[in-house]
Amino acid sequence: MYDFAILGGAFNPIHNGHIYIAEQIIQHKLAKEVIFIPNGNHPLKSTSLLLPYSERLALIDKAIEDYSNFSVSELDSPTYGINYTFHLIKRIKEEYADKKFTFIIGYDNAVNFSKWYQYEWLLNNVSFTVVTRNDSQRDKEDIDQRFNMLEIIPYDISSTEVRQKLQTGQDVSTLVPKNILNQLLDYWKKLRLLSHQ
Repeated sequence: MYDFAILGGAFNPIHNGHIYIAEQIIQHKLAKEVIFIPNGNHPLKSTSLLLPYSERLALIDKAIEDYSNFSVSELDSPTYGINYTFHLIKRIKEEYADKKFTFIIGYDNAVNFSKWYQYEWLLNNVSFTVVTRNDSQRDKEDIDQRFNMLEIIPYDISSTEVRQKLQTGQDVSTLVPKNILNQLLDYWKKLRLLSHQ
């Protein structure tokens, strides 16, 4: 069992699917703790309708407040500039030098891993765990054999779906943690107003 698992991403916004994956990590005894690390400035992500970092961080903090095994880190905050996973890992290794951890990625990221900056160094120096559906017929030979696998029952929600529903005024109360719903709606309303100025 790892000391902790890293769950990174834009979290634009955090949703029930993220919480579910973190819960599965704990239940499958992959790690003792899950640390959420939101991107500050991701080199491959569009900033279109991206909630400010401080607001994405606040939503994560609120969403996980009742989970003793979850925490949030600012090791990928905008203060570090635009950087890659390689740079984030260096900071994690420095911050948690005596801890054993695994970095969680999705199947699609695993298939395209050779496009990542310094991917060979990452594969040789970091434990990566690929979250995949346990009913999937995907060919495991498509991904590097150095990856660990965590096969779970699918929970099909994406941040894109949440944003699309927010854009069209649809209900998202079943997609995001209930304790962040009002805060998310307030942030989104402000973002839309700012984006139309």
